[in-house]
Amino acid sequence: MARFGLFTLLLLLPANLVAQAPDSSFGLKLGRVPEPLLAHLPALPKSHAVMAEAVEPNSPAWRGGIRRFDVIVSLHDQPPADPKAAEEKLRRDAGARVTLFRAGREMVLAFDANRPANAVESEYVTPKGTIKADGPPSVSIQLQPMDNGRVHLVLTFYSTNSGKMERLAYDGPLADIEQQIHIDARDKRLPDRVQDLMEVALQRARTISKNQK
Repeated sequence: MARFGLFTLLLLLPANLVAQAPDSSFGLKLGRVPEPLLAHLPALPKSHAVMAEAVEPNSPAWRGGIRRFDVIVSLHDQPPADPKAAEEKLRRDAGARVTLFRAGREMVLAFDANRPANAVESEYVTPKGTIKADGPPSVSIQLQPMDNGRVHLVLTFYSTNSGKMERLAYDGPLADIEQQIHIDARDKRLPDRVQDLMEVALQRARTISKNQK
């Protein structure tokens, strides 16, 4: 669905939904996905998705990366049981991996309620690809700066052979992470087409590391 179509649809949602406000210091109000939205976005899971009805600007939820009308479909690859359970998990887990739909596109968010308000969104929200014949693999790369120059990097991709989702996590100084990635590439833990995308992630990590100094 085009961005304009989704934006128009959101304007037509019931007034009681639009008027909702966060009722906690976390700054987030989650609810069930309205039926009109489910009908117009068939890719959304109908049984377990939850929607951000309201997000307080500059609140922990906002700094974590959640935006109003985001539709959350999984937390750490597990479907949210209900809105309350999803909010509690986000409160507890500062490094949650959140898969969501935003403006009609599936995205992967590295949630962090302690993220600085001026953080660049492209560093923690990554469009999630789709598998196509002879096309690039579905890959998501999450980067989270840590203390003392350390970086947390999570690479999620579909295996070329099995088609199953694979996940590799790296922690430590950037130089050590780069060395480990080269080892994984040499040992064929990373498919060739995924390796081609890793330099983009590493360059982003270098930028983050440089800005922290």
